[in-house]
Amino acid sequence: MAALMPAVLCLCGSAADACTETGASHPMAIPANMRAVIAEAGRLVVADRPVPTAGPKEVLVKIAATAVNRADTLQRKGMYAVPPGVTDILGLEMSGTVVATGEGATRWKEG
Repeated sequence: MAALMPAVLCLCGSAADACTETGASHPMAIPANMRAVIAEAGRLVVADRPVPTAGPKEVLVKIAATAVNRADTLQRKGMYAVPPGVTDILGLEMSGTVVATGEGATRWKEG
């Protein structure tokens, strides 16, 4: 049985794969869910998670590349505790495109 994927909507309201609007002023589509690497029972596991929103002075980045580093492997082994209130998603380094900014985020802009 095939899993049904939720529809990805462009922020203009169109289905992302059907949207014909372009340009720097056109918002990027943000899906409801994402794949993330987490530590589970001492193993690295790919899990589905909801896409977070950008909080105050934060940005939301569509990840193009990421890595798992030494701190992540220590966390996987239970030797590096996740600070309270921080996500359990691994990958401290990343690159990508800013797709949303939170209130007061002024250093980075969408795109």
